[in-house]
Amino acid sequence: MDGEPIRLAGRRRVELLARLAVSVGQVVAADRLLADVWTEGRTATADKQLHIVISKLRESLGELIITRSPGYLLDLPPDRVDANRFSTLLRRARAARREGDQAQAAALQRQALELWRGAPLDGLAAPWARVEATRLEEVRAVAVEEYAEDLMALGEHAEAVSELTAHTAVHPLREHPRAQLMLALTLMGRPAEALEVYADARQSLVTQLGVEPGAELRRVHRAVLNREAHPQKRPSTPARQAPAQLPADASAFTARQRELAWLRDLLTSSGGRKAAVAAVNGPGGIGKSALVIHIAHSVAEHFANGVLYLNLHGSTPGLDPVTPAAALARMLRALGENSVPESLDEASSLFRTLTAERDLLIILDNAADVRQVRPLLPSGPGCSVLVTSRKPLTTLDAEHLHLAGLTEEEAVALLARVAGPDRIRTEPEAAALLARLCGGLPLAVRISGARLAARPDWRIEDLAGRLADERRRLDTLDYADLAVRASIAVSHRQLQAEPSGEDAATTLPFLGLLDLPVLTLPVAAELTGWPQDRTEAALDRLIDSRLLNVTHDAYQTHDLTRLYAREQAGRLPEEVTAAATRRVMHHYIATLQRASTLIDPMTAETLSDYPPERDGAPLDDPRQAAAWMLAERDNILALVRQANQGGDPWTSAALALSLNRPFDAMAWHRELNTIHTRALEVAARGVDHLTLARLRNVLGTACRELRQFEEALEHLLHGRDHLRQAGLPETTLGLHGNLVSLYRRLGRHDQALASVEEGLALAKARDLPTHEARYLAMRGQIYFDLQRFEESVAALEESVARWAEIGSPYGEAIALMNMADAHLELKQYDRAREAYRRGHDLSKITGLRQGEILALWGMGRAARHLGDLEVSMGYTRQSLLLMRELGLITQEDADQRLASLHDEQPLPDVFVT
Repeated sequence: MDGEPIRLAGRRRVELLARLAVSVGQVVAADRLLADVWTEGRTATADKQLHIVISKLRESLGELIITRSPGYLLDLPPDRVDANRFSTLLRRARAARREGDQAQAAALQRQALELWRGAPLDGLAAPWARVEATRLEEVRAVAVEEYAEDLMALGEHAEAVSELTAHTAVHPLREHPRAQLMLALTLMGRPAEALEVYADARQSLVTQLGVEPGAELRRVHRAVLNREAHPQKRPSTPARQAPAQLPADASAFTARQRELAWLRDLLTSSGGRKAAVAAVNGPGGIGKSALVIHIAHSVAEHFANGVLYLNLHGSTPGLDPVTPAAALARMLRALGENSVPESLDEASSLFRTLTAERDLLIILDNAADVRQVRPLLPSGPGCSVLVTSRKPLTTLDAEHLHLAGLTEEEAVALLARVAGPDRIRTEPEAAALLARLCGGLPLAVRISGARLAARPDWRIEDLAGRLADERRRLDTLDYADLAVRASIAVSHRQLQAEPSGEDAATTLPFLGLLDLPVLTLPVAAELTGWPQDRTEAALDRLIDSRLLNVTHDAYQTHDLTRLYAREQAGRLPEEVTAAATRRVMHHYIATLQRASTLIDPMTAETLSDYPPERDGAPLDDPRQAAAWMLAERDNILALVRQANQGGDPWTSAALALSLNRPFDAMAWHRELNTIHTRALEVAARGVDHLTLARLRNVLGTACRELRQFEEALEHLLHGRDHLRQAGLPETTLGLHGNLVSLYRRLGRHDQALASVEEGLALAKARDLPTHEARYLAMRGQIYFDLQRFEESVAALEESVARWAEIGSPYGEAIALMNMADAHLELKQYDRAREAYRRGHDLSKITGLRQGEILALWGMGRAARHLGDLEVSMGYTRQSLLLMRELGLITQEDADQRLASLHDEQPLPDVFVT
């Protein structure tokens, strides 16, 4: 290790390491290791013994031995094992000899032979070791004879005699080296010694085998006797120039360090066991070709027989893909084979023959599919292949690399390389915006940089402004011979041309109808109007064509692909696109209503007035509803914006009212304020007074939670007016209760308390248990504000009981936590902690995440007062982490508070209590 030898104790450790080294870089099954190393028979404890030996080897070698099913792997570059290095050098020597470079062949052969240090696998008696040692000895014998041939061809007869004398002494029955030695001695003017070699060889063969010398020895013997032995002539033709077809490297190449390191290691460490094949996939314009050409320039020197490059035109606008037969013809001609077989199989076979002992780097750029690539793969272990394709060629026996977009920082760096660093330094913020608008797509960044380079009078801000307009973005990203739209269109047209790609091609335009950050399968199925299994198959084809990305259970389209899809959707009949959009809107309305009634069943009556036309996603319980809300939050916000832009009053109102309770449970009050304000503007154009009253009511509640009390009062009073115009009492929506709550927040406690008693009497008289429970809770909250804590507890206990009778864990949880606050003020810390705990459990059941946060915070306060600081800190930590998860506090605020858990802290200013 690190240049120092390591001594291994124990026969099995040595044998096991040797066995893994013979298959370096490959997994050796545990059963195979046991059979090869435990030759005396496999005992009941053999498996355990294997694990022990592996552990001991790891103590000496570190993590070079990796566990990988179904066995173990020695994780080293294959050329770190001398037998592999020996094979690599021999292969390169033979390739040089074939190209006519005898001197290079001899030098490489010498390097190979110098690796030998005695007998291979010396001291190992296991059958596998003897078989492998015999094989290596034979390979070495052939290598010595090839080396002697090179030496004689170069006129180095004395050195050839020296090598062959030692070699024939070890292998007295091998006739070819005896013939070589005779020829070398004769050419040195020592024919008598050559004849002695023949006589000695004949005696050995007759005595030991009972046979006469073969034809080669007899022929050389006659030549020596007749003085007809002549020196071998050196090749009269110069060495063929190795192909060097690599295109120029991109001067603006930027980033991709991780990918470059991975490729460099793969291409330079294949070790002569098999050809290394790397398949790089990614969407159009992502920089696949630039990456492989860049890495090829840096490793080309490792390939003695040159570099072949072929653009297969799998995704080139206006060109058909190159057929495998045409591609083979080009590569065969580049290797000097002018007579190319017409049959694809014959041409592929000839290509494999010609590459069997060559060191070649082959780049198959822009492949269409596996069928185009497979006949073009070489057979030689000294060859490496780089394939690029938009599709993931996963059925190809290769190492696969998916290329993703650039980070914002990398995109800005690329922009600087193309447009000039001074311009970026002058407008760093505009450069960052431009990079974001390019979506990390190198092609888009290069086009932007080229436009800026061509127009020194432009500011980066000007170009960013053009790109910000989604209607013009694809037009702006079309310059000279570069165009994002054309790049995407190629993949789309290929799907249209394939019978199996028809559904995928049809689906793509629908993906441009909505501005959702991610797309789930149920939503995609609503867009297409197809069953989910058919839609999923179409999405899978889009993924394969790199027109769609998938993360976990959601799909994403690149911004530029989405804009292309939107252009294509504009060519569809309006009734088709309108119906698809409507299906999605109603899918979300249905799912939001299901989430709302799971969290608070009391919302079902109101939402029943807005029946959706679709079924929505299945949600089974409040926790699942809360999880769905958290996952779909950004989608819902985007959909609501789009619905409001569409201007349909019913849809805007139905979405706003359906999402109100789930968003409120998540404490997303700022979002609610924005949504309800806009929904009210749209709904005012065409909905009834009851719906307007409901929207005013929920908007007033959202304003109250944001401490915008005057605005809240204005909305609630307008809501009351709408109810009166509809001929309905204030209690219809609980609007009277919301006014009471607002009076309390405004400090009008006398007015609030009088209104509570009025509402409570009305609720009892009309047998409205939900309103009764709510007014009792409000009474307790007002008493709390007036520091009448015992009366507060009594009122809230009664409210808790009512909510329990009704079967509303949502209302019960809120009342319990208000009651816990009063217990805390009365220094009844055990009671407070128990009430918070019950409130927390109910909040979890109902998906009331805001309740979970407040209960955890309260339990932390109670535990601190009870002297249990560690428990207190644990509750506070959980509360803060949940606030951060829901986006209620910044990461910086969370970090500061988490670092100060020992100190008592006020509740973050994100709730109205």
